[in-house]
Amino acid sequence: MISLPRPAAIAFDLDGTLVDTEAILIEAQRQTLMDFSITGLAPDHPRTFGMGMEPGVTRLSEFYGLDYAKALEVFRPHWTRLSATELTPMPGARALLMRLRDEDVRMALVTSADPVHAQNALKALNVPSAFECVIDAEMVSRLKPSPEPYLKAAERLGVSPQDMLAIEDSASGVESALAAGMRCVAVHAEVHERPELARAQVRIRSLAEFPQFT
Repeated sequence: MISLPRPAAIAFDLDGTLVDTEAILIEAQRQTLMDFSITGLAPDHPRTFGMGMEPGVTRLSEFYGLDYAKALEVFRPHWTRLSATELTPMPGARALLMRLRDEDVRMALVTSADPVHAQNALKALNVPSAFECVIDAEMVSRLKPSPEPYLKAAERLGVSPQDMLAIEDSASGVESALAAGMRCVAVHAEVHERPELARAQVRIRSLAEFPQFT
């Protein structure tokens, strides 16, 4: 059984880690493309999950030859509506947050998402008072894989990054956490088949497998 030393605080990624958003992102992109008279996604449709709204729409626009400003204007309401109505917690997410809260583990939420989506996700998770601070896309100058979001969370909590643990599901997130000096747990259903997650010190398939502290 894997165990971990108890950290001074834990910083959670949001999309794909705590809430299941990949399906609604694809649907928001599909609806956006339909508004530009593009039906269906290309076989090599670009993967933008975890990039944040503006970088993701930039990549989408470049791939499909869209005007970026117009694409962002069209995408935003589709994303906001789906975010508000279709978010669901990832397996084990609520139980882990409640366990850590009951164990008085300090927690931060560190996301590349906009603040509206972050608040929608917190409502979907429905674990009041779990997070002492939320770092979203509008609070930093550089998104993941820059270490800035995780360093900002450590600063807000008044904790050394070296004493914190980050929980991530993406390569950019793992890179961000490690660059900030944190230990990292990678969580993904196919974590052992994802070499880009291999740098994380611990890899688990679900938050239901999150280890106990020593």
